[in-house]
This record gives sequence, C-alpha cells and structure tokens, in this order.
Amino acid sequence: YEDGGYFTQVIGLLEAALGLERAHGGIFTELAVLYAKHQPEKCMDHLKQFNQRIALFKVIKILQAMHMWKELTYAYDKYSEFDNAVTTIIEHPSAAWTHNYFKELVAQVSNADILYRSLNFYLTISPMDIPDLLQTIGPKIDSTRLVDMFKRSNNLQLIKSYLASIQSTNVQAVNEALNRMYIEDGDYDSLRRSIDAFTLFEQITLARELEHHECLEFRRISSYIFRKNQRWNESISISKKDEFYRDAIETAAQSKDTKIAEDLIKFFLEKKLLECFAAATYVCYDLLSSDVILELAWRHNCTDFAMPFLIQSMRDQNAAIAKLQADVQALSGTVEETKTVAAAAASASVAPPAFDGGFPDQGASFAQSTDPFAASGAPASFAPPQQFGNASFGGQPGFASQGGFQPQFQGGF
Repeated sequence: YEDGGYFTQVIGLLEAALGLERAHGGIFTELAVLYAKHQPEKCMDHLKQFNQRIALFKVIKILQAMHMWKELTYAYDKYSEFDNAVTTIIEHPSAAWTHNYFKELVAQVSNADILYRSLNFYLTISPMDIPDLLQTIGPKIDSTRLVDMFKRSNNLQLIKSYLASIQSTNVQAVNEALNRMYIEDGDYDSLRRSIDAFTLFEQITLARELEHHECLEFRRISSYIFRKNQRWNESISISKKDEFYRDAIETAAQSKDTKIAEDLIKFFLEKKLLECFAAATYVCYDLLSSDVILELAWRHNCTDFAMPFLIQSMRDQNAAIAKLQADVQALSGTVEETKTVAAAAASASVAPPAFDGGFPDQGASFAQSTDPFAASGAPASFAPPQQFGNASFGGQPGFASQGGFQPQFQGGF
C-alpha cells in the first residue's frame, strides 16, 4: 500500500481493524506510524487513546524522524522516560512547552543536571514562573548551587520568595543572599529579623559593610551585630557616633566590663549628657563603684544626677553590713554554746574505781585445790589398793610409780 501510494486506503483498513475483538497490538502500532507519516493531526489522539496497546519504542523513532515534538514528548511520558521528555521540551519549547505539563514531567526527573538546566531554560522562556517551578523541584536541588547560579546571572530577586521559604534550613548561602537583597531593598526590619533568627553567615563582614551605610537604621544594625559578637568597643563607637545612646548603654551593660562602663560614663559627662549619665548609672549599676561615681559627679558638678545611684549603693552597703553583723552574732552564740557543752562534759567525767584489799592470794587457793582427796573429804591415810584381781599396778603404791601401768596376767582370766 505504501509503495503504491495508497496511504489513505491502508489507514482506513487499519482503522476498521481496530474494532475487531482480538485486534493485534501491531495494528495499533502501525496505525500510529502511518498517522505520524501521513496524517499527523490524528497522531496525538491515537496515542492518547491507545497508548497501552502501542509499541511506543517503535513509534518514538518515527516521531523523532518526523520532528513531531509534542507527540514525542507525550510518548516519552507514557514510556516513563521523563528525562528525555523534559529534554525534548527544553530543546523545542515552541512546539512542546506548557508550564503545567512541564512541572508534571520535571517532578519525576531523576537527573539533577536536567533540573538545573530546566531553571536556566525558564530564565529565558518564563522567568516569572521560576518560583512556582522551584516549589516543585526545590527538594531535589542544592540551595547553595541554586544561589550561586542565579547570582552569576544577576537574577537573585527572581528566587527571593523561594529562598525566604527555605531559610529555616539555615544555609549560609541562602542567609547571605537574602541579607544582600534586604539591604538592596532597604528592608532593615526584615534584615534584623533574619539576623536574629538565622546566625549562619559572615557576621563581621556584614557589620563592617553596614558600618558606613547611608541609612541610619542599617548602621544601627551594624552596631547590633558587633554587640552580638562581643565587639563592645566597636559597637559603642557606632552608637555614640549616631547618638543612639540607649544602644550604647545596653551594650556596656551586656559587656560586664567595668572599664567600658566607666568610659561611657565619662563620655556622657564630657558631652554634658547628664540624663544619659543618670540612665547609665542605673543600667550599669553592678559594674560601677560608688566612690568613682561620686568623684566624677563632684568634678562635673552634677551630684544631683548621681544621687539615685549613691542612695541605692549606700542602702546596699548598709544591708550587707547588717547581714554580716547578724551572721557574726549567730556565730558567737554558737561558739559560746559549744564551750558550755564542753565544760559540762569535762565535769561529768568519772575516775576508774580502786581495790582496797588488793588482789586475793591465788597461790594458796591453788595449793588447796591441788589435793583431790582433801577436797573430797577423804581421810589422809587412804591409799589405793595394790592389786586388783591378778592385775598388778607396779611395785609402788599410788599413781606416781616409775613403772607406770604394767598389768600382769597369770594364767589368764
């Protein structure tokens, strides 16, 4: 049919075969090929209706050859080749791109390079849709690389809303990019909130950059950053220069450094800022000595402004002395009580008892107890028998014989 040029007839023949009960899959595939070659307007509908029965790998080759990019993208999608589908759209956007369909495909892409390529593609074709696209692919990309890519193209403002939504991850590149945009926009409130909530950025670099900013609030933020990093003198210097004396007093109090507090007090007196002097003595009360304040107030003839500090200092001293006296009295009472108890214990002690008659004569008792017969009341002339039956107990009477116990048997029993 094709060799003879009967394209319409063969297409009609295959279309008629689609209704058969057991139509072979090859019919659907070959009909898709014929549509792609000779009736391209019918190809997309055929693919959508019978994509489950078409051998897509064969149709894809024909669609590539026929430059049918929209149909090719759809075929890649149904064939689960999402990377190729997205690449096809990027390379042929005029024929294949729609924002919603592209988002559906790119969400299933596994190759990270294609994701970054998609962002560059959107920079040229639809920059305002980039934040929406990032909501889809954001979890799959590296935020640091994203910031670097848009910084090089000078398009950070396009992703500002997205960066703000992921700032909770506290990534240094994201924090610094947002801080930079807040400065460019003059949004010092957002900058201060960002600095307070997310500390991972080059703080000293930012503070030095803002130190000479034309906006007063940004210079104040510079002082605040120096304070957070315990650069007390630099922070106070900026506050004094911009006449933010409250910030300077708070910084001195946080420093816990007596010298810094005294230097600030002297500065206020030299500038005749007596109200600030009084406020500093109140806020930095724990860091200041009453003798120093009294001397400075006397020298500058402003004792009235130092009087609240001096009164409070004297009250604290009196309270401390009273407490010390109470502790000493309690300790003295304890010592006296201990001495009394010790004296009573010494007087109640008892000496060991003495024996009047000495010890008894144990020798006499022992001598008396060695004679068993005397102890039993037997007569002194009592002597044990010499013989018992035919047995003889030696030649001498008693048990002290030299021969010992020598029984003799005469004729047996």
